Amino acid sequence: DNLVAAATAGASTGLQMAANVGAMLIAFVSLEAWADAAFAWWWGLVGLPDWSLTGALGAVFWPFAFLIGVPVQDCGAVGRLIGLKTILNEFVAYVELVRMQQEGTLEAKSVVLSTYVLCGFSNLTSIGVQLAGLGVLAPERSKELSQLVFSALCCGFMACYSTACIAGLLIA
Repeated sequence: DNLVAAATAGASTGLQMAANVGAMLIAFVSLEAWADAAFAWWWGLVGLPDWSLTGALGAVFWPFAFLIGVPVQDCGAVGRLIGLKTILNEFVAYVELVRMQQEGTLEAKSVVLSTYVLCGFSNLTSIGVQLAGLGVLAPERSKELSQLVFSALCCGFMACYSTACIAGLLIA
């Protein structure tokens, strides 16, 4: 209708999107913390008290770390970082990477390759953010969007992984 109406509608939609994104971040981080605690509890019952969801993800993503060229002794830690990034987000994984680097637990090559493989939005939190943000803009298509986000996650992961593979080939 006019400039004021457009600005008002845009501000309202923007606030709605920001609230949804914030809620999704809180929900997914909370869900991961709960799942990690539940895994640790379960594995504690069967005699493996040091296992957790992030520990299991480290084992699952160990081969991915190995295939990009991470030294064998660092594959478990880098696999854990990849899993942490996939379940939560890259910011949490980068904080953990910095801690590992400061402690000197990773070789320099592992740090560089981790930087590449962690760079991107291919994680479950981003799926929530996508659904929340796009759901506000097109609520009538939210079912359709929810069917596409897993494919987007896989494509994003492969893009980050491909970049890390190329870096692994170029780093001696």
